[in-house]
Amino acid sequence: MIREADRQAAILKLIEPVTVSEAVDRNAREMGDVEGVVDATRRLTWSQVKERSDRLAMALLDLGLLRNDVVLVQMANGVDLYTVRVGCEKAGVRQVAVPVTFREAELRAIVETTRPVMAFVAPEYRGFSFANTAASLLQNNAGFKLVVVAGDTSEGGAISLEEFLSEPARDSSAIARTRLGFFDIAEIQTTSGSTGVPKCVDVPIAARTLTGHIHAQRFGVTSSDVIMALTPMVSGTSGALAYFNGARLHSRVVFTSHFDAAEVLEFLRREKVTVAVGVPTMLAQLVRLPEFSRSRLPDLRVIVSHGSLLVEELGREIEARTGARIVQAYGSTDFGGLCASRYEDLPEVRLRTVGSPLEGNELRLVDDEGRDVPRGEVGRILVRGLHAHAGYHRNPQLWADAWATGYFDMQEFGRFDDEGNLSMAGRLKDIIIRGGQNIYPADVENLLAKHPSVAEVAVIGVPDREYGEKVCACVVPQPGQILTFEEMIEFLRLERIASFKLPERLEIVNELPKGAGGMAKVDKAALRAKVAAKLD
Repeated sequence: MIREADRQAAILKLIEPVTVSEAVDRNAREMGDVEGVVDATRRLTWSQVKERSDRLAMALLDLGLLRNDVVLVQMANGVDLYTVRVGCEKAGVRQVAVPVTFREAELRAIVETTRPVMAFVAPEYRGFSFANTAASLLQNNAGFKLVVVAGDTSEGGAISLEEFLSEPARDSSAIARTRLGFFDIAEIQTTSGSTGVPKCVDVPIAARTLTGHIHAQRFGVTSSDVIMALTPMVSGTSGALAYFNGARLHSRVVFTSHFDAAEVLEFLRREKVTVAVGVPTMLAQLVRLPEFSRSRLPDLRVIVSHGSLLVEELGREIEARTGARIVQAYGSTDFGGLCASRYEDLPEVRLRTVGSPLEGNELRLVDDEGRDVPRGEVGRILVRGLHAHAGYHRNPQLWADAWATGYFDMQEFGRFDDEGNLSMAGRLKDIIIRGGQNIYPADVENLLAKHPSVAEVAVIGVPDREYGEKVCACVVPQPGQILTFEEMIEFLRLERIASFKLPERLEIVNELPKGAGGMAKVDKAALRAKVAAKLD
């Protein structure tokens, strides 16, 4: 691994070292009356973002929080989450970024690992009290302070965010001494956990900012753009572009707290959004709306797809209907940003691949013996470079194991084309080994997704006494459509797929289980368990 001093020097050759809080304060000075962040219910100018984040930082310091103390943040996407994150950065405290979909089982492991001293949480939702859960988990932590609930209504022993910010703005000169620096760790991000136990990753400001900076260059994002984060700003690509770089770019940033296709469509139109960041599941729901068109969204220019596989046919339909260009980004919570396509790339590159390695990254594709594979062949993805995160929180051995080869092992497979663009083949734990032959699920999924009756598809392996595993296709049909096993096989044969890859089972399902947030990668472990239960 690269020495930290050399790493920092290399990063500074690519980007100006400006944190989010510094960019907010600069915007407040230079364009204070200009709207900076917007959600469905609130709009703040850059001056208001500065004033509100200053008050939050001072309230944290008055409460006795110390530099690098940890706070749990479990809030919906929106203006409040944005200002809480900026305020924490100004106070010099770290945030544990937790999806609102996590419940006590996931939170307990995170709290035990990171030991937060307070929490900012969402209001009660469908009978679940974020405040009570956070308080019960945090109350025995050394230095525990309190729980703050977003909004203006307190719950139980927690206080509201508005009450927490009730002190008027005052001298905030202390912030100049406490705020986090460009190379400091600002957040501890959590994964959904491949074994059911979330991992916690230390994320430096510099790494995530560099990723978003290069994304903006590749996607052609400028100060004149309006960026909408459809996915949470605590996730990689939305966080990198919208949170870590929105203020740096002087762009207005729009946040959605939840995803409803019809509501989002109207929000995109009303806010004149030019750059939208989402995952393929969201795009598939938007394209079902007849109004998802150029005439309804004349300002939309770029759609950034991330988080899971984008089906080429879906991308082509979206581009044809909206006139916007789709670009793709690939990364992971554990490592950081890896690849992205470019606005000027040909459609075949933008829609079939996740682009080339980001500046500052080096990717290798290797076989089982650790040898580089030729272009066009599948290999295991290894990466090293400037976008890497700082490590697994309080688990140096796990981090060292991931870097055992001198590269970070992504536990995923891909292919390079002749121009060095990467297409994904699947995750290590999802590879199907049928009679000694490796089957990469993406090879089957990409073809089956072309079928007009298929809305979503995931291919998994199911146990088999003779072959070890057999191929099972799990399909969500298009509304009003049906798909039979015979139709599926005939369609795939016409696509000239190798016979050993043909699914031997078809499962028709209403939905595919998703990971954290419910809109990202398909949870194939849950899907395998569901199918296995039917086979027992």
